[in-house]
Order: sequence, then structure tokens, then C-alpha cells
Amino acid sequence: MREVIDREAARALERRHRDIVIGFYKQFPESARETLKHIQELVPYPLSATKAALARKLHERYQQDYPTPKAADKAITIAWALSRERALMINGTPMTLMTLRRQKMYSGNLRPILKQLRPDRSSHEIETVEKRILSKIFDTFE
Repeated sequence: MREVIDREAARALERRHRDIVIGFYKQFPESARETLKHIQELVPYPLSATKAALARKLHERYQQDYPTPKAADKAITIAWALSRERALMINGTPMTLMTLRRQKMYSGNLRPILKQLRPDRSSHEIETVEKRILSKIFDTFE
């Protein structure tokens, strides 16, 4: 009986964290949410890229959304501006969906957010949850 309760409690906690993060993504306009998702897929922390390199990657991989590198550059600028304005507070630390290191290196920040929410999870488990969340950010809540 105790195992069933523990398993259900773990599932409830996982759902709660997933819903918090998905709800956080949904605070952003759809176009910025899409760019934030794409950045997370291409350069999840600790990976990072300069704006020019990231714009090229976005254009190459998601050409239907960013028809030119300039369009991708503009989308990055907008996503970064919106991301800086909103942070998820975790243990008193503000965490944004996108980071800028050394004033030139952009990175998606979902993995560190998930790691803060679930420090007991392995890197592999965090990546699995990350993929699940990214696949759901445009779905409606059930």
C-alpha cells in the first residue's frame, strides 16, 4: 500500500512541475514561445551559441518559421527581450527560459530549471522530461 501511495505522490509532483513549466511557457506570445522552444532544442544549457550562429541554425532547421537568418535574428531579439522580463522563481532564484552568458552566448535554460525543480533526477531523466514538456507547450491543458 505504501508503494502505491509513494508512486502516486511522485506522479502528482511530476504533473505539478510539468504544469508549472508549461504554464510559464504559455505566458509568452505564441511566436516567442516557438522561438524559445527552438532555442531550447538547438542549444540547451550548457551548450550556447552567438546570436549570428544561433540565427543561422534556426534558419537552417526551421526554415518555414525563419525564412532568412535576419528573420531568425529578429525572433531571437524578441524572445530574449521577453524572456528577460519574466522569470520563474525557484528557491528564491529567478530563472528565465533563455540565458545570455558573457554578453554574447545564448542558451536555452529549461534543463537548469528542471534540475532546480527536481534535483533528485539524473541528467537522462531531466532530458526525458524536457522533451515531454517541449512537445506539450502548444497543447491545451487537459
